[in-house]
Amino acid sequence: MDTIGEKDGHQLGTEAWQSVFLSSFSQCGNITQSSGDAGVTRQAVFYAYKRHPDFRALYEEAKEQSVERLEQVARKRATESSDNLLIFLLKAMRPDVYREVVRNENINVNMNAGLDRLDRELSDDQISDLIAVMEARRAELEIGVERPALSDGVPAEEEILEMPVEIQGFLVEDGQ
Repeated sequence: MDTIGEKDGHQLGTEAWQSVFLSSFSQCGNITQSSGDAGVTRQAVFYAYKRHPDFRALYEEAKEQSVERLEQVARKRATESSDNLLIFLLKAMRPDVYREVVRNENINVNMNAGLDRLDRELSDDQISDLIAVMEARRAELEIGVERPALSDGVPAEEEILEMPVEIQGFLVEDGQ
């Protein structure tokens, strides 16, 4: 039997320290405190975790028990006194219902990058022409003029052909 660690001046066999460690860890969820309770170093715990599959399985079970204990305390506090904690728990337990949905973040980043590129690569006159094309398209949409559906956000060929030549080149270079 391996002897790792010392508790109250006595050598602990592997099974003895592991039992003490796992019992403490399932209660507090803190490796430093639990390894101290077991009289071993944190490194001994990590070594056993890495080298002994049986210990690793018991460690994971003790960790799960510790997390469930925290959830139990959090649930009690949430229902008794904390709206923020209640919201947090609902989001964690039912993310499909209570998660926060962020939809515009990527669109804004992509649009800003595109606008920066337009500003760098097109003249003021070219940008004015592009704005005129976009405003004309918006007016068409407002009166119900339909164009072929866009696939992957790529303008239909006839829309590109209506744009000034420099802007057509910009769209083609961009892979659109």
